[in-house]
Amino acid sequence: MSEKHLKEDGVVEQGDLIDIQYNFYVNERNDYENHIGEINLSEPNDWFDSYKESFLGMKIGEEKEIPAKIPEDYKDPINKGKDGTLYIKITKIQSIDMPEIDDELAKDYNYDNLNDMKAKIEEDLKKICEKKKSEMIYEKSIEKIIENSQFTIGEKIIQNHVDRKLNELEQTLERFRSNLDDYFYRTKQSKEEYQKTLADATQKQLKHELVRDAIIEKENMQISDDDLKDEIQNYADYIKKSFDEAKEIVYKSPELNNLKQMKLFKKLMDHIIDITKVKMDKDQHIYEHHHEDHE
Repeated sequence: MSEKHLKEDGVVEQGDLIDIQYNFYVNERNDYENHIGEINLSEPNDWFDSYKESFLGMKIGEEKEIPAKIPEDYKDPINKGKDGTLYIKITKIQSIDMPEIDDELAKDYNYDNLNDMKAKIEEDLKKICEKKKSEMIYEKSIEKIIENSQFTIGEKIIQNHVDRKLNELEQTLERFRSNLDDYFYRTKQSKEEYQKTLADATQKQLKHELVRDAIIEKENMQISDDDLKDEIQNYADYIKKSFDEAKEIVYKSPELNNLKQMKLFKKLMDHIIDITKVKMDKDQHIYEHHHEDHE
């Protein structure tokens, strides 16, 4: 196993583990919006990979502001993707002594040996790639259905959603002793621009939900007890009880509906992906046949 050593007087070096306070912002930074995080400089990190070189050489307590692009999944949906600034303050630095990569390391992580560990990791990575590919096919297919559909969402429905989101934002800001005027000033936008962005996002979300629900209804998709067997068995193994005991616990849980919804959406995704793949295979066959005819 790796060992960590606190560096009280040292500086950040490649491979260190650092604790930070950070904040991505567009105009002005407020300390109450700072976040706390931990970054391993030897591992990938979607938000900070582009700025890791700027962290090197910093000391505990040192602060820095770096030109940055606001992450697409940052907490502020209005400014995502915009050019801004990353504020960072180093609060802790630890060096990491990495172990030898051998059979002993593999056994520490409950693998039989190093080759077994490599094979399992490769298998897991392939599953992650397949999952991401399937999610992309599903999203693109739903977007295509929406594009080809001639339905709209009522303005009143969208406005109700926008008003609710705006009210939620206002309440959040009040907890931090701020207000909407200050928020819009700091994010360099008007209330009308914010509402327009929310309205566009709401319309896209509601259309997605309508298409999803329409397909589920048309295909008469339902979740039976058999669909939940694997989840119940996994839970039974985890709590070391029989299948029937675990089933009783699950069916009495308030999370049962969430579990069924999750399985239903998975069934929908598999259905959409299967249809899309069949069409893609058919189009490929037509293309190849057409290509052969012209050779």
